[in-house]
Amino acid sequence: MILSIASGLCHLHMPIDSTNGKVALVYRDLKTKNILVKKDLSCCIADLEHVDIDIQANSRVGTQRYMASEVLHGTLNERSFKSFKAANIYALGLVFWKILRKCQTNANG
Repeated sequence: MILSIASGLCHLHMPIDSTNGKVALVYRDLKTKNILVKKDLSCCIADLEHVDIDIQANSRVGTQRYMASEVLHGTLNERSFKSFKAANIYALGLVFWKILRKCQTNANG
């Protein structure tokens, strides 16, 4: 599950140079409610309402609980796509934490 979520976010962040390429995107509202789980337990990112190319329009977009501190405090470098990607990675860490908190292990090993 975790690998498929990380792969999906990586795909959004990465530009693809080709005839039918795509620009790099930032997700801006990554949270567990926006992750769909398939029957094979792989996941996909949904609700692309807050995916942006024009990241400077408004830096404080998304669910407050999943926002990095620099987004919350208004100190995010809005001129840097890398800063927005780092904020996405913060949210990704919270998603992973929530998934792992829900996992159960076999007490016998």
